[in-house]
Amino acid sequence: MNIAKTFILFAVSFLALALVSSALVSATTLSFSATPSDLTLRQNSSTIELRTDSVSDLTISPLIFTPATLTAAGGASLTLKVDPSTSFVITSTTPKSIRVFFDAVSGVFPFGTYSTTLNATGTEANGTVITTSVPVKFVQSFCKSGSVGGNLTLDRIDISSTGDKDEEWRLLDSVDVEVRVENNGNNDLDDVQVELALFDDAGQNWVSDLDFSSSDDEQVNVGNLNDGDKETVNFRFKVPADFETGNYKLAVKVYSDDTGESNECDDNSNDLSDTTFERISVENEDEDEKTIVVDEIRLPEQTTCKEIVTGTFKVFNIGDEDQDQVLITMKNAELGLNKEFVIRQNLDKGDEDTLDFAFDVPATARDGTYSIVFKTFYDYDDGDDSYDQESEDEFSTTLKVIGCSPAPSEEVSDVSIDAKLTSDALPGQELKVTVTFRNDGTEDARISLSAEGYESWGDLASISRRSFTVGAGDEQEVTFTFDVNADVSGSESFLITPTINGKQESQEVEVDFGTSGTGSGFDFSRGSSLIWIIGIINVVLIVLIIVVAVKLSRR
Repeated sequence: MNIAKTFILFAVSFLALALVSSALVSATTLSFSATPSDLTLRQNSSTIELRTDSVSDLTISPLIFTPATLTAAGGASLTLKVDPSTSFVITSTTPKSIRVFFDAVSGVFPFGTYSTTLNATGTEANGTVITTSVPVKFVQSFCKSGSVGGNLTLDRIDISSTGDKDEEWRLLDSVDVEVRVENNGNNDLDDVQVELALFDDAGQNWVSDLDFSSSDDEQVNVGNLNDGDKETVNFRFKVPADFETGNYKLAVKVYSDDTGESNECDDNSNDLSDTTFERISVENEDEDEKTIVVDEIRLPEQTTCKEIVTGTFKVFNIGDEDQDQVLITMKNAELGLNKEFVIRQNLDKGDEDTLDFAFDVPATARDGTYSIVFKTFYDYDDGDDSYDQESEDEFSTTLKVIGCSPAPSEEVSDVSIDAKLTSDALPGQELKVTVTFRNDGTEDARISLSAEGYESWGDLASISRRSFTVGAGDEQEVTFTFDVNADVSGSESFLITPTINGKQESQEVEVDFGTSGTGSGFDFSRGSSLIWIIGIINVVLIVLIIVVAVKLSRR
């Protein structure tokens, strides 16, 4: 009896073990060694390896992928497929290569990455059904057909802004995107274009909504680019106060209109965070003392005494809080200007308001350039009719008064001024002049800046700061950036006209174009007319002394 029970127990255990072993053998899996490389309009296929964990040869008959369709806004679509497979044998050491590709493309895909999953079903020789899947990505780059041609390259991309971080833009920040392109091929290329874009997460391009100060906005024609040549272009713009905050992708491409973008284009750079784009965030101002600003001040460039000056300015709320009431002051002591403006209707976050002004230039006004200064007051408390917050910055512009009494001669200011070139002085290139203002006095110096006299040889692209205060014993640097005409040669000059505590000074800067090397080709003088006269007199005296000495020696 015990022997029979033991036999039955042994038989049951053996049968269970056989079933488990059978289940383990047949419970094979398929997997891909890696996801396929990203597909593009130009690189429309990718190869991937299919593997198995089976300990014995695995015969699949056949492996069938279900086609997947990718769609985008605007109706663009494409169909992803896999090369049809017949029966094949796969082992743990012999993977199967599968080609993923797409066809049936229609419409234009916006910039961005599009993802989907391809699902597959196969049948083993023993009838067991096996399923697997693979994720696939399609990437639409800024170049319509992807990077192609191999001649043009984005040699360098540098992004700088007036904010705390170059990739985090606040509303009304000024941004400079410097792009250097190169033709490293063997052929000269004509009609080379450099283009900028700013895409949102949906692939829509918002670059045209930026306020460009550069003459060519978001596209620059650099003309012909011979093999081995490089060219640098700058995109300069301000982020508008009403720009939509959020995350964006800044992209750049260089291509030839002559050969066609589909044949010659590059949009890849290691200087960008994601190779084909830089991640950018646009944010509201989060510092309370910087949230209500004055911008876009419009008034005549010059006027005369006893005239009425009219103009407009805009007030922006670039912060995160709504404002019930805002006060704006407009002042210049020398002109007797002291006006106040009140925005009584709500100035909510993202809102702006345009205000008009008019004032008389006094009959006693003297010739000169006057700084018109604005400040804002907000966080209104209606309980005591006061404002708990005022703007940290002053917002200013200048007004030139002519045809009145000449300005009296003034003693030299306590502010010393030093200037130097911080770029090459070359025709057709960008010229940078950095000016240092040092206050050697005992009181703060309020300075506003302008420049003139450069119109014959270039355009003033930007002044890094037009108004600022230099504390006693401190110094501040300001950079003047010019776009130099291509036909400039020899020595040229321009005037820096700072107004220091309401008193204007005029400083001449002379530049020798055609001289390569930072800091060269440059002459700066303060009160330069007198220095030149003294210099000429000294030269004449030296010549006369030499002539007299020669005559005496001959005797």
